[in-house]
Amino acid sequence: MNDQGEPEGMGTKLPMAGSRDVSIGLVLAPAFGEKGAFTPLGMAYLNGALREAGFTPQYIDLGETMRDEDPHLHGELVSHGFSPDEGGFFGPELDLLLQIGRRDDFEDAEFADRILARAQSDVDAMPQLDLALLTLWDSNLYYAAAIGQALRARGTRVAMGGPSAKLTIVRDLFVRLGVTDLIVVGEGEVRVVEMAQAVAEGRSFDDIGGCTRLGDDGRPVETEPVRDLRIHDLPRASFEGMATDDWLPIITSRGCIRDCSFCTERFNWRRFRQRHVEDVLDELEDRIARYGCRRFEFNDDLINGHVRWLERFIDALLERNLGLKWTCFMEPYRLSPELIEKIARAGCTLVKYGVQHLDPVMLQVVGRGDEVSEVVDTLRTTADHGIRVSFDIIPGHPNESEQSHAVNMRLLPEVLEGHDLLE
Repeated sequence: MNDQGEPEGMGTKLPMAGSRDVSIGLVLAPAFGEKGAFTPLGMAYLNGALREAGFTPQYIDLGETMRDEDPHLHGELVSHGFSPDEGGFFGPELDLLLQIGRRDDFEDAEFADRILARAQSDVDAMPQLDLALLTLWDSNLYYAAAIGQALRARGTRVAMGGPSAKLTIVRDLFVRLGVTDLIVVGEGEVRVVEMAQAVAEGRSFDDIGGCTRLGDDGRPVETEPVRDLRIHDLPRASFEGMATDDWLPIITSRGCIRDCSFCTERFNWRRFRQRHVEDVLDELEDRIARYGCRRFEFNDDLINGHVRWLERFIDALLERNLGLKWTCFMEPYRLSPELIEKIARAGCTLVKYGVQHLDPVMLQVVGRGDEVSEVVDTLRTTADHGIRVSFDIIPGHPNESEQSHAVNMRLLPEVLEGHDLLE
């Protein structure tokens, strides 16, 4: 066992490196990020894995092009791909996906026609690819399906993965529609290298584990599951060839220590895995040297999953004195005023806290602690130290009573009162 409680021998290691002459595209389909101002860290990990193995993938951000050339269509994809501001039920629109994948079966599909036409134009403008890799979110399923279909029509082998690939219905539908050769479930760093090697050697994808593909009988087939990588065996994420903004994303962990009823994090990551402090610090210094960037977004679901780890990390960050500005996600528990003060001195400018509710009964229902006073004190103490605080509240939970909702409405003004940095 290591100091994070993780068995040292668990996981799968990356394939051996070697030079390959294969044209690979890392294709980012819109809509990813409502305003597009996000650098996809998952793509950067795939980029790093492929480059370590001797491949040179091309990063193709179709959202950036669409925002410039067809902002109206991009806006429509955002409205269909993200939950409405007023709340309510939200999920992928099956009829639209079917219209894209089986256009000839529908008479009137004006929106699907515009998506398909734009996707074909995007593919026509791409270099010829041997392998295209697309990441799936609920927000980009429609355009990813259209792009995959157009790429396969011109002979490119297509593989998809990502958060929405965890949903069986998405995997089965996409392989049945023929918009992808296979869909990877879980971490893709090993599998993308295996696929690239298969393309380089003229082999099929039949031996790729942990994925869904179409069987000989025309039905989806699940291949043998694969184990998660040891987090210490992950390749270093690479932003080479990728457009980046002013803040670079980084992670110190994968997964979450909790299993909240409203969240998919445990569904996406089976267990919480924490990187070594020195490894994270070395990566930060490497990012500074490579990109001249000293502003970072820690994209962990919560950076304080192990508070003792966070204390060691903050102390080491202060000791190295890198002059960073950074943001992170945390839960508002187990954070002493002394630790929050050090977090502020270490350069943190924004903490996004997962609060969810201010009623102890509802906190227990969703799977959190029940000490509201600790939550409120943490929010206000963080703001007192000059750190901007953003926190979320989830109204309308299926088990929320009128009384619980009233607690939120009563306490929220008290929490926000007198603190401009709280939102």
